[in-house]
Amino acid sequence: MYNNNAYSKSPIYNKALEILSLSRNISQYLNYEMSTLKHDGQEHPAIYLTGDIILHSNFLGDFILDAEKEVLSENRDKHLTAIEKLTYRLHKNCERLEKHSDYGKDFIRLLKYEVRRFRVLQRKWMLTL
Repeated sequence: MYNNNAYSKSPIYNKALEILSLSRNISQYLNYEMSTLKHDGQEHPAIYLTGDIILHSNFLGDFILDAEKEVLSENRDKHLTAIEKLTYRLHKNCERLEKHSDYGKDFIRLLKYEVRRFRVLQRKWMLTL
């Protein structure tokens, strides 16, 4: 992530950092549950979704900063489209994790709620650019 203080005061960027922190903690919690092998030696089918939520939430902040500092509207639209895709994938991966997780459902629901709040903030933010 960038360490540029000029953009760190943006509410959407701060929300993206909050989602990143939350997704890292959830992933760490769920990895303990999903890291054990099944009786037949197979790994848990949703173990890679925990890494995906971290990856998607990590790129959110980068694309927000890129979109805010972009001058050309054509390039800015590419970053905004990427942010929309990332939030969609993040929400879908949370839904998939919710189906596979036994103990972390409440935490995943919290992340889904924060992603929905981020989407509302994102729509308002996109109109201001």
